[in-house]
Amino acid sequence: MLKSRLLKPIAVLALVGALSAGCSLFNSNTTTSDAPEPLIVSETSVPVANVAEGHLVPARHAELPFANGGVVAAFAVEKGQSVKAGDILVTSKNLDQALSSLSAAQAQLTDAQQKLDRLNDTAGLSKSQADQAVAAAQKALIEAQNKLKEIDTDQYQTNVDNAKEKVNDLKSELDDAKDAVNDVKDLDPDSQKRNDAEDALDDKQDEYDQAVRDYDLLVNEKDSAQAAVDVAQTNLDNAKLTQSKFSDGPNKDDLALAQANLTQAKDQVTAAQTAVDQAKIMAPFDGMVYQTYPEVGEYSAPASPVVVVASQNDWIVETDDLTELMVVDLETGDEVKVTFDALPGKSYTGTVTEISQVATSHLGDVTYTVKVSLQNVDALLRWGMTASVYLP
Repeated sequence: MLKSRLLKPIAVLALVGALSAGCSLFNSNTTTSDAPEPLIVSETSVPVANVAEGHLVPARHAELPFANGGVVAAFAVEKGQSVKAGDILVTSKNLDQALSSLSAAQAQLTDAQQKLDRLNDTAGLSKSQADQAVAAAQKALIEAQNKLKEIDTDQYQTNVDNAKEKVNDLKSELDDAKDAVNDVKDLDPDSQKRNDAEDALDDKQDEYDQAVRDYDLLVNEKDSAQAAVDVAQTNLDNAKLTQSKFSDGPNKDDLALAQANLTQAKDQVTAAQTAVDQAKIMAPFDGMVYQTYPEVGEYSAPASPVVVVASQNDWIVETDDLTELMVVDLETGDEVKVTFDALPGKSYTGTVTEISQVATSHLGDVTYTVKVSLQNVDALLRWGMTASVYLP
């Protein structure tokens, strides 16, 4: 309890008088005027120094459990061992299975990502190919149209007319040659006249056949050119239709499925990583292992501490021993002296860092909690030491 509390006044009335003869101290000759006067001790106050009692605690400490409980598989540290933030302190027997599940989930994630990448790459390649096909079809159409324009002229029509006229003329000449042969058919086969007529017919037939072929070529040239234009136009239309299918990337249904699979795989990795994290306890900050609780092979329930980690060189004294009369004169930043029962003759300097705003009732007194940060700490300090805080 508060050492600074003033001693309550004590009113003592000491009546020292002569006792009766029955006390055998006075004889009958003693007069009352000789009796001593009564000694009265007046009410007084004896002040005591303003000292509050508290206990030493680390500035930071954490009681660390397995989030979902588990059987302790191994401690990676010992009591009193220094640790760094992120160091593994304890593992549970769930860790191996959690790591296996994480590995499988990561493999599924890689596969899902690769499938989506391939889908996008294939769509990009197909679109590029479709663009090239459209360009080629456009070029072919232009060439066919230019060729048709070259054919579809007045000169071309003149050539066709002339070729047709030639065919007609040669047809008449061929008919005449046939008539001439017919006129000499009764002559001797070896007759020169007959032979000349037959040779003339053969020559005229050849000349006529060539004229017909030339005419057909001229006529077919335009038809072929027009057909080439029609084919080129059809090819261009088809190429544009294919191109339009890739204008927005991959097939929407295929893309949606691939993206859904990727999202699911990511969620599975997150869940598996959480299971891994929950199967081990890591140091949340630099410090020292102060306590371990269950033994290896024992089950630790959720929220039950498995290991306690605290800062090593950062100490505070907590005291709830200050009355309302004392706390009103105290401010954060005030410097105080601190001593410890276990370390006689040593004193430390501290700074008030926190003063509670809410009072508590302690043995009928209204008190407040105050925290003091120690400045000149050393290796002698231990968690829980009883401290005395000397207030200014």
